[in-house]
Amino acid sequence: MTSSDSDPVWERIGYYLAQACANLVLFLSLEKIIIGGGVMNREILYPLIRKHCLESLNGYISHPLITEEGIAKLIVKPDIDKDYGIIAAGIVGAHSS
Repeated sequence: MTSSDSDPVWERIGYYLAQACANLVLFLSLEKIIIGGGVMNREILYPLIRKHCLESLNGYISHPLITEEGIAKLIVKPDIDKDYGIIAAGIVGAHSS
């Protein structure tokens, strides 16, 4: 059973992922956060994460990426279209001794 984009569960998931992103920004001063995987196939999550991340940071940091316009460049989708897990496993396997 799949839920629609209007299901409240997506708002909750977006909120918690945004909290993780806000913490990453505060602790590590990241310039880009790439979020992928199966759950992120829900396109509704990216705007929710960005919205909640900005709300959580609440102007605490003054940076061009921590704005309504810049947040879309901070929290992004991976450039690889699909099969993230298989590709990552192959790269790790190829470089392990």
